[in-house]
Amino acid sequence: MREATMRSGRARTDRTGRTDRTGRAAGRTGATGTAGSLAAVGAARAAGPAGTVRTAGTAGPAAATEAAGYAGRFGGTKRARAARRLLGAGAVAALAGAAAYPWLWRYACLTWGASAVEVCRAMPGDELLPAAPLVSTRAVTVDAPPAAVWPWLVELGPGHGGAYTYDWVATVFGLERRTPGGGAAARPELKPGDLLPLSRRGPVLEVVEVDVDRGLVLRSQDGQWVWSFGLRPRGRSTRLVSRNRIEQAGDTPLSRLVSRYVLEPAGLVMERKMLLAIRTRAEAAT
Repeated sequence: MREATMRSGRARTDRTGRTDRTGRAAGRTGATGTAGSLAAVGAARAAGPAGTVRTAGTAGPAAATEAAGYAGRFGGTKRARAARRLLGAGAVAALAGAAAYPWLWRYACLTWGASAVEVCRAMPGDELLPAAPLVSTRAVTVDAPPAAVWPWLVELGPGHGGAYTYDWVATVFGLERRTPGGGAAARPELKPGDLLPLSRRGPVLEVVEVDVDRGLVLRSQDGQWVWSFGLRPRGRSTRLVSRNRIEQAGDTPLSRLVSRYVLEPAGLVMERKMLLAIRTRAEAAT
């Protein structure tokens, strides 16, 4: 009886051992299967567009190429975003500058080069358009006597000195770009009533007053623009002062905006170049 019991216990122990060994083997098999599954997932991720698994010899270059592609796309996106931010900042700055123009820049634009005394001083021609809403006074110092400046001033206009302005401005506004040559300007005799067209198809100015070596007053034929020049000696030099008095017909909010934000800055660009060109020629001729 005891022997039977002992044999039965040994059998159970053998079965239990085999079961444990089988469980451990199954565990090892499951772990191997899990590792294989993970490896398969990794291989699938490393596969190219056609599903080819990258081998050890090709995975490195292919991965580098793919990474470079991602980096290029990401870098391009960053550059595009930076460009958009730059354009946006430029637009904001331009709008801020335009909005601040009446308070910060307008006076400097309308009085470039002129002193406070010259801005306030009366000039011949002021009485022709006393209530003009737009008045500019600009000036430059010429290292030459008034007699050397005057010939270049009266050269203004087609067939003579042209507009004394930038080529691109002359192209936009249809002004003559010819500039006089030689060491001295011709000295045309101007008299009241003479007409000075600024371009072949642009405004025509009438000579109102001529004071040789001292001043010149011009007026547009419609009477809405008076352009006066004054030559004031200062020692051995000359102060060349230019004043514009402008009145617009059909005054509307839109025309006022165009005048303030377009015509005024454009007038500074053109007149500054003209005054500097006259100065350069007068100084070179003396």
